[in-house]
Amino acid sequence: MFSRRWLSQVWRPAPWVVLAVSLAITTFASFVTESEVTEKQRLRFEKQVDHLVQLINSRLKAYRSLLQAGVGFLNASESADRAEWGRFHRSLHIEALYPGIQGYGYAEFVSPESKEAYEASIRAEGFDDFRIYPPGEREIYTAIRYLEPFDWRNQRAFGYDMYSDAVRREAMARARDEGRAMISGPVTLVQETQVDTQTGFLMYLPHYRTGAFLDTVAQRREAILGYVYSPFRMEDLMRGMLAGERNFVAFQVFDSGSGSAEPQTLNPSAAETAMYRSSSDSPVTSREPWFKGQRALEIGGRTWTLEVQSTEAFEAASENYMSLVVFAAGLIDGLLLFMMTLAFLAAREDNRQVTRHLARKTEAERRYRVLLDAIPTGLLAVRADGRVQQANRQACQLLGYSEGELAQMGVEELLPEEYRHQHVAFRQGFLADPRQRLMGRGGDLYALSRGGEKIPVEIGLSPLQTARGMLVLVTIVDIRERRQTQQELHQLMQRLRQKNSEMEQFVYTVSHDLKAPLVTIEGFADKLAEKLNDVLTDQQKHWFGRIQANVKSMNGLLGDLLELSRIIHRDAEVRPLDTGQLVKAAMANLAGAIHKSGARVVVAKEMPTVVGQERLLVQCFQNLIANAIKYQRPGVKPRIEVSASRQEAEVRVAVADNGLGIDPRHHERIFQIFERLDPEGAEGSGVGLAIVKTIMDKHGGRVCLDSVPGEGSTFTLCFAEPPLGGELEP
Repeated sequence: MFSRRWLSQVWRPAPWVVLAVSLAITTFASFVTESEVTEKQRLRFEKQVDHLVQLINSRLKAYRSLLQAGVGFLNASESADRAEWGRFHRSLHIEALYPGIQGYGYAEFVSPESKEAYEASIRAEGFDDFRIYPPGEREIYTAIRYLEPFDWRNQRAFGYDMYSDAVRREAMARARDEGRAMISGPVTLVQETQVDTQTGFLMYLPHYRTGAFLDTVAQRREAILGYVYSPFRMEDLMRGMLAGERNFVAFQVFDSGSGSAEPQTLNPSAAETAMYRSSSDSPVTSREPWFKGQRALEIGGRTWTLEVQSTEAFEAASENYMSLVVFAAGLIDGLLLFMMTLAFLAAREDNRQVTRHLARKTEAERRYRVLLDAIPTGLLAVRADGRVQQANRQACQLLGYSEGELAQMGVEELLPEEYRHQHVAFRQGFLADPRQRLMGRGGDLYALSRGGEKIPVEIGLSPLQTARGMLVLVTIVDIRERRQTQQELHQLMQRLRQKNSEMEQFVYTVSHDLKAPLVTIEGFADKLAEKLNDVLTDQQKHWFGRIQANVKSMNGLLGDLLELSRIIHRDAEVRPLDTGQLVKAAMANLAGAIHKSGARVVVAKEMPTVVGQERLLVQCFQNLIANAIKYQRPGVKPRIEVSASRQEAEVRVAVADNGLGIDPRHHERIFQIFERLDPEGAEGSGVGLAIVKTIMDKHGGRVCLDSVPGEGSTFTLCFAEPPLGGELEP
């Protein structure tokens, strides 16, 4: 494992000094880490204790709010009965939202004089066995009148006089005199049986007569009517409160009596009463925990003392292993430093390492050569002085030189004469800032072949730092075929634009020139029909009607053609538009047709914003709604629904109808000019949907169709997402 040269250095002092210093540093670092981890875990334990205290306080505060809601309900209701109290309780969803509460009830004061009448009134509600208990004569009685849920356990408390018990009476008196929620000391609830008996307590909130003055204790005693209260079983309360909490602390709860108190010791005094301890899976045991703590909680006029200690789960989750890790890592580092020192002293270089290095270098050069020839483009390796060092097979074929000839040439010799001088300066600038660059995409670079041909190329430059200095890898892409294709495509596009422009100008001119004679014909036809109405035969009237209808149809067709031409040529400013407002504007323009047809147009509440030209998009929606009205099913009133969605990076606005529908074979045809699938006698020029498509094309969007014959059609306008800005497409 160790060479003799290494072993010969073992007895020198330097390696052992390094090892000793390393171990000393490691020991100190381990001690510091242990201290930091312990402090971190102590803070973590304190945070767990604070969280427990906050959890108990917030839950009891929530229960106090429930009691306040009950008092508010009684004050707002003039004559709340048992059924109303039950409905109010169910509306609070207490069992689901506030687990751990035993009941939600109301107890009222009863004077000795009215005791019998009170019991009789409750029995009249159907509770034949009702009585206030325990029996006996007292100066004042309280009776539990309402208690929800009214299950078998809570029915045991129905009619119970809580004022007869000293512990409960003390809490009720404090609540009455101070006018706020109070809790009792530990009690055994009357709901308890012989099975699963738990320590309990009660929370009381006084209910005073409405409108009474409550400024003094005497006034509050005079105005008291009863209490909205809740009984709690301690283990059920904690189980609901701690549901979902991690088992990191174990604790006990002691009642220290009324008033505030600060814990003085971790051992509860004899005067304190145990109310709760953690379950058996996380007990407060005699095992010495890492951390202990105690908190005093002032809750409803009483002081609860929490004795808390860390659990095994808390300690298992702690990072107590970090000091060992630090020590182990330091020990390993020390040994490594020891060995490295031996290696440094033994030899600076190893002959076998040199041999392996040379072998790797030879293999790397071989692979480099294979890669050069495998690249499908020309590749030159150029030194910093501009001389070609290597060339691959494709570069030799492109330039017409052998690799040996290229290796004797400078890179400037491979350029046309007019570029050589400026290329020297360019090469020097590249060496000053070597980074990958791509040049020639504009078609301004040429390479010079052996035969003198200027070859258009794209050039890529990549710096490569080697042991012998900087090399520049030059990729050469022949773009002669690409340039020829681009020129042919450009010529074709020019001819196509010219033809389209001529066609659009022709349509505009013809439409405009024909419109004036048609207006004249229509006017004369209307006047002749009016003047000769009394002398024309029915056949002649029919002929005049045909003339007028055809002129009107042709006039509409020319108007649509002119509008289509204007849309194509118009340069319009765009801005953000609410599609809901666009649809409403289109509906306003079609108000007469909508009313006449009995159509119902339903627009979604949430409509998106797009960027476009307002008048064009209003016309777009107007054409779609007009088509839906025009092509309605016989005997079925049109129903048109406008909705919106975002899908596949698009804002989509759909216009759906319950009309005739369109056969899928014709979905592409209907967006072409003059294409109509109208039923016999339907009005229209066949240009409306072509206008819609043109408008969407101009907005950089598209229009889609989904239709079922006999059921209806859905036209969807698709806008780019995010909304388009700037100018419309020409």
